[in-house]
Amino acid sequence: MSLEEGLKCLRLKDYAKAVELLEEYCQQSANFHSPLYIQAKMALARAYRGNNQRQQAIALALELENHLDQEVSQWAKRLLTIFSAEQKTIGIATNGIKSRSLPKAARAAQVSVQLSRTIPENRLIFAKLLTITAFCVATASLFFVITRLLLIPAGTGVIIALLLTGFLGGLIFFIAPNLVDWTQKRLYRVRWVSLAEIKRDSPESATVIGRICREKRLKPPKLGIIEDGQPLAFTYGSRRGNVRLVVSRGLFTYLDDEELATVYAHELGHIWQGDFALMTICASFDHLGCYIDSFAQNQGNNFKNQVFLGLLSSIITIFRKILVFCCLHLSCTREYFADHFAAQVTGNPNALARALVKIAFGLVQETAQSSPLSLSTSVLNIALEEDAIIAGNVYSIALESRRIGQSFLWDIYNPWAKWLELHSHHPLTGKRIRALANYARQMDLDIEFSLGELLRKKMELDSKKLYQNFFLRLCLYYASGLGFMIGAMIAGFLWLKFSSWAALGLILVGGGLGIIINRLASYPPLNNASFSDIFSLTDNPYSHPLPAIPILLRGELIVQGKNLFLKDSTGIIPLASNYRFSFWYQIRTTNPPMTAIDNTSVQVLGWFRRDLSPRLEWSQITHSGGNVQVYRRFLSLVSGFCLLVSGLIIAVTF
Repeated sequence: MSLEEGLKCLRLKDYAKAVELLEEYCQQSANFHSPLYIQAKMALARAYRGNNQRQQAIALALELENHLDQEVSQWAKRLLTIFSAEQKTIGIATNGIKSRSLPKAARAAQVSVQLSRTIPENRLIFAKLLTITAFCVATASLFFVITRLLLIPAGTGVIIALLLTGFLGGLIFFIAPNLVDWTQKRLYRVRWVSLAEIKRDSPESATVIGRICREKRLKPPKLGIIEDGQPLAFTYGSRRGNVRLVVSRGLFTYLDDEELATVYAHELGHIWQGDFALMTICASFDHLGCYIDSFAQNQGNNFKNQVFLGLLSSIITIFRKILVFCCLHLSCTREYFADHFAAQVTGNPNALARALVKIAFGLVQETAQSSPLSLSTSVLNIALEEDAIIAGNVYSIALESRRIGQSFLWDIYNPWAKWLELHSHHPLTGKRIRALANYARQMDLDIEFSLGELLRKKMELDSKKLYQNFFLRLCLYYASGLGFMIGAMIAGFLWLKFSSWAALGLILVGGGLGIIINRLASYPPLNNASFSDIFSLTDNPYSHPLPAIPILLRGELIVQGKNLFLKDSTGIIPLASNYRFSFWYQIRTTNPPMTAIDNTSVQVLGWFRRDLSPRLEWSQITHSGGNVQVYRRFLSLVSGFCLLVSGLIIAVTF
């Protein structure tokens, strides 16, 4: 039997015949190391998968995973990732979560409908101009300061700063897409596919892509798939002619056909609006940082290399924070416009609402996986990973659509949500679904998750309780920064009046007092901690970040590198703060006690804090072998006290 016959049957999806032919070819092959034999083995694994012979396919993938050829090994690892995602789906179905058919709101009978926007039409243009202006001002100011430090005259320094800003901006603008391509190729092995392949997995998505490109006269984007279980979708490029639209395999795992089509329409909306180019610049720094992180992890115990890479990452992270700050308004605004575009061209805003919730659910299910993909694509992805915990946890256990809709009340009405969203590069999921509900109402459709009914019953919420002590808590929330600012203002006044270095000590005094006040307000004593569950903590429209709630939780500890998660029967929640990059963590500590108790039952004592990303700041983890403790509150107070004393010493000495 020839290999070509087996491959032909595989292409025609005659999996049973392909298995028969490829098995016979492999058995008769004399050279187990020839490229044709390896090609047959890879094809046989795919045929097994298509023929629902999962165990045989997994066994073959495990065999190929150890192959000396790196490309073959990587291919096998990607296939195993797909099996892992599919197994989660099977497990979810067994538990009655994903297989449960929640009631679906209807879609419009026609497509390409006209809908009025929920935000002003010119806001996107304003956001683009604001982003460009902020970037130019920040970069030019930095270059001007450098020229002044080099004793270059002010007039000449301004000209040099403007020229360098223009050069740097143009350079980053054109190389950013190639940088993202380069890092994706090495980190995630993105696979570029045809529209025909998309059609095999999602017929409606292929139809939507083709129709939108024809109607809007867009050049079809370069389509990519990353074999990763996290449900992600993002678009990047420098112009419409070279744009790339990439999705992960997890998106096909968690979404239905019509929901996946609205996600593709949403991403095409970014192309039509032309907002992707500026965001690609931010994403390039994310990708580069994650690549350095991955490279650093392979350096073993080479301390010098890790320190160098850590310093390089710090510089990249600083530039990224500046860029993200400049793009905050654009990043939030563009998502509303892309949602509006998708609702118009598909006539199906309810499917996009469901897609956002299912993506949140998928991100929660995959949150403890090792892939850094969600980190590197955070500013580009259709949904915000930090905002996914609430919707994902509720979707995983909710028995009715209305219960899911109720979980968005915090996003829509809580004053902390409105404030914290200003610091986020994505709008909150609840607010996006409220806008989609508005579009469904314009089409005379039922509204997904009974959100219309819940919004009409806003009066059931206690407004006084929502805003109780909000401004006082806001001051306490930022007490550390306010302390440094007030100290600096007083120090500046005394310096101008007395020209004494002693005034500089007041900056440390103010910062130390601010830290002490913030920590005392943030971390109440744990004596009164009571048992609860993750769902009850996170699904509360009145919750706030300060003070944190002393709490006891029982569940399974999940250790993934530097990140810790707790999972109980009602959801999953991160423990403490996650570091963005891991090499500084590797330099500081290896944390062996946590690795030893991975996937074991534990009891966690700590403080629950409701920010954009709810988290449990743990103080003690109790397991069968003993306790692991950190002294978060004590160490924070000590750091504030040290600053306070240092400032007083400087003030008295000078």
